[in-house]
Amino acid sequence: MQMLAEQKLIDVRPGRESRVSETDSVDIPQTYRMLAELHVMAIEFAFDKMDTSVTADLRRINESFMQAYKSHDIKGCRSSDKEFHDVIIGLAGNDFLKSFCEILHGHAARIENIYYSKVGGMDELIHEHNRIIEAVEAGDLESARKNMRENWLHTPDVLAAE
Repeated sequence: MQMLAEQKLIDVRPGRESRVSETDSVDIPQTYRMLAELHVMAIEFAFDKMDTSVTADLRRINESFMQAYKSHDIKGCRSSDKEFHDVIIGLAGNDFLKSFCEILHGHAARIENIYYSKVGGMDELIHEHNRIIEAVEAGDLESARKNMRENWLHTPDVLAAE
């Protein structure tokens, strides 16, 4: 409970109550900007380890994302999106990066409940994943970085337009 309170995921009132913290609309773009930059670092750290078996795995995951999207399976969409990014974070091999991402993902998960409930627009996320994979296959780190950043900044842009 203390750790969740320190991460501002819950509000604790000793002896009275504990409840999920409110999502501050100001925090949304900042949270996603930080996630974008951390995931850009992850793709940089993982880039040289991303061989054809990794890109094949990412394609399989992205195909699962597409199938979940087509069948309006929100839970499947979230799971596939997380799995895609977890592969890259894992390959980055940096425990600090992984830990920072996990903390921010806790905040993003609440925002994504709103985003994924809309189900529309996720085809763009899937295309962004494909562009990341294509950049890795082409050995184009700069394009992989650009597409990773765009992928993470897509969600707050869509929510701001609502």
